[in-house]
Amino acid sequence: MTKDSFRRSRVYGYGLAIVAWAIAFVVRFLLSDWFPQGFPYLTFFPAVVVVAYFAGVRPAILTAVLSGLTAWWFWIGTAGFDLGPATAVALGFYVAVVTVDIFFIVGMDSATRRLAVEVERSAALANSRNLLLKEVQHRVSNNIQVVSALLRLEASATQDPGARRALDEASARTATIARIQHGLADVDGRATPFDSFARPIVSDALAAAGRTNVTFEIAPTTIALDAEEATPVMLTMLECVNNALEHGLANRGGRISIILTDDAGERRLQVVDDGEGLKKDFALATSGSLGLRIIAGMARQLGGSFTLEDAHPGVVSRLAYPSPVTAGVGMPLSPLRSHTADPGPQRATEPGTTTTGLAMSPQRLVTRLGRSKGGGAPASSQAGRWATASPSSCPPVEPPPRWPPSGIPA
Repeated sequence: MTKDSFRRSRVYGYGLAIVAWAIAFVVRFLLSDWFPQGFPYLTFFPAVVVVAYFAGVRPAILTAVLSGLTAWWFWIGTAGFDLGPATAVALGFYVAVVTVDIFFIVGMDSATRRLAVEVERSAALANSRNLLLKEVQHRVSNNIQVVSALLRLEASATQDPGARRALDEASARTATIARIQHGLADVDGRATPFDSFARPIVSDALAAAGRTNVTFEIAPTTIALDAEEATPVMLTMLECVNNALEHGLANRGGRISIILTDDAGERRLQVVDDGEGLKKDFALATSGSLGLRIIAGMARQLGGSFTLEDAHPGVVSRLAYPSPVTAGVGMPLSPLRSHTADPGPQRATEPGTTTTGLAMSPQRLVTRLGRSKGGGAPASSQAGRWATASPSSCPPVEPPPRWPPSGIPA
């Protein structure tokens, strides 16, 4: 029988009050010879406390009244209801003590009950919030997938090869965003492991290009991406992989290595291929590649920078940006933060290396996803960035920290 049973049923509640009083009276009567003078209520106080806790105020008052009358008759003053001054003082103290006991016990029990109700309500609200966020996230992902499908249908219907290619690229990019959005399923804010994002995206890119002669490897890492960095990092990685497939490994097989590190408050995403290198006259600032402009916008959004370096053979594409812990936990990374990249369009670093900090607003970036510069052939085909650079003009690239992929020259 639970506490709620005594509170819901008057029979159980008042029955408990009478039983508790009777037990206290019997114990007090049997131990009368053992107790010294001046302890008439010794066994009755526990009875009042127990009834107040289990049955509530009124049954506790009944137990207190019966106990007070019993003690008054048998053990206070002369036998019977003595009305002397000493008896009045003893009864007054008794009334005060049992009143305080009942008040605090019932009050604390009531507060505990209200707290339990609030906890249940908060849990229900949290569950509703989680369901709502998951539903919204699912709908957003579905809507992005619909956009990707519409772009794909439009590409199949157009006759212009350049427009078809641009629409296919835009469809692939929006499909990637939908996949990332679907992967951000943790409404508690926990970050998602990088590997769970990167591996299926790269696998899909290779399958879509039909490049069975190209393999890839992802460096083992425990780094996880939060919602603010997942989309720009994954889009940058996908653009770098597509560039390697289209230019560096266009006519040959090879390997693509992907490394994400976090060191001294800076995260670095490196996409390394073993194909052809950069042209001698290549510059990011003058490149018309839409993919590189997207990468520039993503780097700017993360408050970082993007570089291309000859690797002899191949190219190292590197995105560097502040770690979320350094930038501020739970705060969105944006170009307005104090750690943003150099606002200049391009800065020289070293021979064979180009860096971009080009800014692009999200609205402008979205509107440019499906079209190339000037409406002609896709911008990614205009870059022409891949050609073997002169070893004398390009110093060797330092190996990636902690995890140099096998076969990639340092």
